Amino acid sequence: MNEAKIEKILSDATEIIRKHEESKFNNGEQFNVLEIAGISTDEVKICKILAEILNPNGTHCLGNLFLKTFAEFILHLELGENELSQAKVYTEYPTYESRRIDIVVQTPERFVPIEVKIYATDQVAQCSDYYKYAKSMHKKHLSKVYYLTLDGHLPQKGGTKGLTPIKEDDALIGYEEIIPISFEKDICRWIDICLADNKVKDRTLIYANLIQFKKALEGLNGNMNNELKDDIKHLISKDSESIKAAHSVAESVAEAKTDLLMKLFKTLESNIASELPELEQLNNEYDYKADNYSMINSYFQTKASTHPSLIYKFKTIDEDRDIWFAIEVDYKLFCGFGVTYGGEITDEKTTTKEELKEHIKLAHYDEGGWWFYWEYLPTHDKQGTYTPDFKANNEVFFKLFDDAYFEDFIKNSLIQIKKIVDEAKNIK
Repeated sequence: MNEAKIEKILSDATEIIRKHEESKFNNGEQFNVLEIAGISTDEVKICKILAEILNPNGTHCLGNLFLKTFAEFILHLELGENELSQAKVYTEYPTYESRRIDIVVQTPERFVPIEVKIYATDQVAQCSDYYKYAKSMHKKHLSKVYYLTLDGHLPQKGGTKGLTPIKEDDALIGYEEIIPISFEKDICRWIDICLADNKVKDRTLIYANLIQFKKALEGLNGNMNNELKDDIKHLISKDSESIKAAHSVAESVAEAKTDLLMKLFKTLESNIASELPELEQLNNEYDYKADNYSMINSYFQTKASTHPSLIYKFKTIDEDRDIWFAIEVDYKLFCGFGVTYGGEITDEKTTTKEELKEHIKLAHYDEGGWWFYWEYLPTHDKQGTYTPDFKANNEVFFKLFDDAYFEDFIKNSLIQIKKIVDEAKNIK
């Protein structure tokens, strides 16, 4: 392979990206109110926006235009004009199990539950409960649960209870009760279809807001815009040498990202050992080193996170229960506390907030999953705006490859970790 060719490809690609960034700056494309307000990573607010677009009686005043295309291209359902005219769209729809379905499309003939996951973890039997609830509505057409995530992955292990697995050659390929859909392909593609409609084009503000919504969703996945993608594609496909050079770079990029994730965990582990020696590290199945670093090595090869972690015993409650302090990468890096039972992580909680307060002091106690408190690193911002996204590969992620930024990132993360641990010790 001609090293000069690789250097030329990288140099030309860098210049193309620079020009696109300059164009975005000049056109004001970097100004996105959804991203600035942190709405683009907030599941509740994203659901409200999506539901308002789908609502035939929504403030867009375009009737069932959006719902009709959504049903056709995303849900793959045939809704007649009469059914569409009577459709209602809800958010936070309450069920018998005291759960709330993120979005529901309801007509006289069907009840369609849509569960949205951006960065939140799955609750135990959540999709199974929603499917049972849809079944209990006794509609003419029984709907599966549409499971909407950034990239269309299946529910994670903790949330698959009650689901019926579908296997092919002993490999899990899905579940009977759910249909996975993604923001990355399905929702963004649907928005493009809507933007092409003349009725939408004629309404300038609606058109502009849909573009902002789509760009915010693309940002969650770290996607290049179509123009930049086309320019890069043209650059690397000029001739056989160019595509070979690009292919070699692509293979090296995957390894470089894995090396960075490994470096992050090893550096955090080393610093915590020296600065917080009172924390007892647990080298168990959840630790990032388990099974010869399998969680690290496969992290970038899968859609869903493999959850590489650093695990520490913080305190023992009784002979069955411990409080663990954990640092973990899902999509983003975060740390927090959870209760384990018999040394196992479980979402089925039997420890109350009142009981926890006797053993650990926290600003608040979260519900859901095994975590009862967590924060993104290296920021207290619950939206994780300044936190690297290891799946979407946001701008902060790329900065970690700069040594000075990496050092500052570790330093600030450790400051936050020490603050959280120190505060948790101060039991009244």
